[in-house]
Amino acid sequence: MFRSSSRSYPAAIPKLVGKDGKPASGWVGVNLVGDPWPWNVYVEGSTTMRMAPGLYTVAGYIDVAGEKADRSGLAVLVDPEAVLKDGSAEVVLDASKARLLQTEAPQRTEDRQRKVDFKVHYKGLDPYMDYRNAYVLPPTYDDVYVAPTEAMKQGEFMRFTRWRKGEPQLGLSALDGRLPFEARVKAGRALGTATDTLRAVYAGNGATAAYEKVTAKGKIVVVERSDEVSPQERAEAAVAAGAKALIVVNDGVGGLMEYVGESAVPVATVHRDAGKGLVSMARTGLLKLTVKQTEYTPFVYDLTRDYPGQVPDRALVYKPSKRDLARIDARYYAAAGGRLAEGYRSDFTLSPSFNMPELEWHPGTRTEWVTPGQVWREFHTQGVDGPLPWSMVSGDNTYAKGSTTRLDWFAPATRPAQSESFGVYNSRWQNYMTWNVQAWASASDTLRLGGYLPWGETPSHLQVFQGDTLIHDNPVSGDMQWVKVPAGNRPYRAVLDVERPGDVFRLSTRTHTEWTFMSDTVDSDFFEPFSVLNLDYELETDLHGDVRADTTRKIAVKPVSMDLGTVPGTVTKVTLDVSHDDGTGWQPVLLAKRADGSWTGSLRTPKKPGGFVSLRASAGTDSGFFHEVFHALTVAAFTAHYIAIFLTAY
Repeated sequence: MFRSSSRSYPAAIPKLVGKDGKPASGWVGVNLVGDPWPWNVYVEGSTTMRMAPGLYTVAGYIDVAGEKADRSGLAVLVDPEAVLKDGSAEVVLDASKARLLQTEAPQRTEDRQRKVDFKVHYKGLDPYMDYRNAYVLPPTYDDVYVAPTEAMKQGEFMRFTRWRKGEPQLGLSALDGRLPFEARVKAGRALGTATDTLRAVYAGNGATAAYEKVTAKGKIVVVERSDEVSPQERAEAAVAAGAKALIVVNDGVGGLMEYVGESAVPVATVHRDAGKGLVSMARTGLLKLTVKQTEYTPFVYDLTRDYPGQVPDRALVYKPSKRDLARIDARYYAAAGGRLAEGYRSDFTLSPSFNMPELEWHPGTRTEWVTPGQVWREFHTQGVDGPLPWSMVSGDNTYAKGSTTRLDWFAPATRPAQSESFGVYNSRWQNYMTWNVQAWASASDTLRLGGYLPWGETPSHLQVFQGDTLIHDNPVSGDMQWVKVPAGNRPYRAVLDVERPGDVFRLSTRTHTEWTFMSDTVDSDFFEPFSVLNLDYELETDLHGDVRADTTRKIAVKPVSMDLGTVPGTVTKVTLDVSHDDGTGWQPVLLAKRADGSWTGSLRTPKKPGGFVSLRASAGTDSGFFHEVFHALTVAAFTAHYIAIFLTAY
């Protein structure tokens, strides 16, 4: 929109130049420093606007030609520091100077998500006045170009790029793999995990009539896109003819993005020019194509690049080898059997992060390669197609170049915990206290996980006591918000009981947890987190949470701080009991302290397959405590877990 005033303002002239050096058209975003409301204007070549004098950031995204005749491109343009004074000023966003953004993995992949992002911080202003602009690219764009920028004099600029890559959902090739075609699977399609080599046939524009003289049963059908036939009609005709897969050759520039409906066979598209050769070969009736379907990728690459200060006027190439990256061996447990899931690893150079979850299948393992040194925050949810989706969210993590890290998700045992992703901590301000834990978090050596189920859908009961006095009773969740507490350093106890249905989750169906701690008045303008003791568990199982019957297993219990702080005092006692009869009888486990702070012992699994092992554990510190700047005066003295139906023996 345009802004007008009775005052006579100077003229600002945003000008768009295409990749070919000619005038271009597109939307341009304009941000005036100190104004919380940026605005957009559509520019055709150039536009004259009357605007108040000041410092502006001007940004635009325009369609341009890609690297080949049938490829589309997007130019990402920004002038982070455009100064408008008394006279007129021209701001040129020039795509002819933009460089191809080349981000490639060390093995064959397809782009699953791409993002270009930037932030401007203006000197002398609070961070909440920063200007942020991010674009998650749709698959219709093939190539991305980013223009160089000048270093700012009155602020700080950061350009950030992000690629998520994985195995192609549909690999398409001829001549025993020697002639690959880049294929993109369409939304709404059926997709499995299989590899087939089948004869290909050509069926014109894909209409039902085109199959009258074509024997498509059990074959791969190649058709050409046409406005005369809708995407759904093409897919339905292929299914009716008995095709095993449908390949649609685009008739325009760029990637083809169409919804084909709930197709019973895989539907994929190829680019126009490469598709011409495919059509010619399919017409002969002699062509054999190999189709490799991959419903859930067995590997991913999360690749980022940042350009602090300015985007340089040089080639923007990022082609790391595996040695340049960090490797993650991810294990996704699912005690109740196969479950549809979704998840993503979010980058946090700029916050908040913009991304979309991707479908997964649990249980399973996946090799994940990431850019080292990048701050990551990850989330996964199981049972997304059911009434009780179970979500797990990590804290912030970075990984070193050349390192290999094992990450466990949804692993036994499950108990209450917290991660910094939730923002609200166990904390105190003056004589007000907040308590916030996530009831269904799985233990992990590397990740600080917080896990939860839909609010109010399963039994949950939190009680908080000051001494013997009940000060808060929450019958539906595990949080206490802004509750006034007595002044001074006093003892507190939080008790949380939660349950979930065994027919849905099988293991860890109920937990009882108690925390006791000291808390003092906090003289601060904000809520300050305090640390309490929690327990992590380590017991090797298969991805269903099962171990063999009648065996001796090593188990470790590790006292940890629930947040990023340090629990006052020294842990001096850890106990662990096991039960084979759902808590009727208990047997102690002898524990020994290790150098890493964990306490290890051995347990014997039941002789009879099909039984369960339950755990009861506690840990306590000595009585010492200290005051730390920005933290409450807190003692973590005791924590206990009772975890019923923790794992299954077979």
